[in-house]
Amino acid sequence: GTGKTTAVRQFAALIRQPVMRFNGKDGIDASSFLGYTWIVDKEMEWKDGLLPQGVRKGYITTIDEVFKIPPGIQMAMQTLYEEDGFLMLDDKPGTVADKQIHPAPTFRMYMTDNVRGTGDNFDKFSATQVQDTSTLDRFGITAHVEYLDTKDEVSMLQQKYPEMDMGM
Repeated sequence: GTGKTTAVRQFAALIRQPVMRFNGKDGIDASSFLGYTWIVDKEMEWKDGLLPQGVRKGYITTIDEVFKIPPGIQMAMQTLYEEDGFLMLDDKPGTVADKQIHPAPTFRMYMTDNVRGTGDNFDKFSATQVQDTSTLDRFGITAHVEYLDTKDEVSMLQQKYPEMDMGM
């Protein structure tokens, strides 16, 4: 409702950079998000999930409601949140170096959230996971975006849709 995700999409369009968006949810499957092993001709192979693909290709990546993602996936992403970080795929077979994905230079990651990692005691944003300080400390820049004042929102809508009756 405040335009957090739209702002990232507009920024990506302005700099002509591909954008990838994920919706955080409690039941998100680590295999589709991070990757999985499978057997091909009696050999185990790793198939990257969507996040590693975006990291490698240098996409601007938005994760909406990031704090609804289960802790196991969050832990895999912690090193990616750090400056000069990387994505660690613990379940990928091979050496430690094989499990690390270093981002392309154009990779940027934006997370949106409605509860600032503190959870929600009012069930307004259900399934939000309370985050520990080790996760929250890794976010380099945070911005709080307020809803528009009602008067400003009505004015904006009237400019965009002058024929609309605002019921005022």
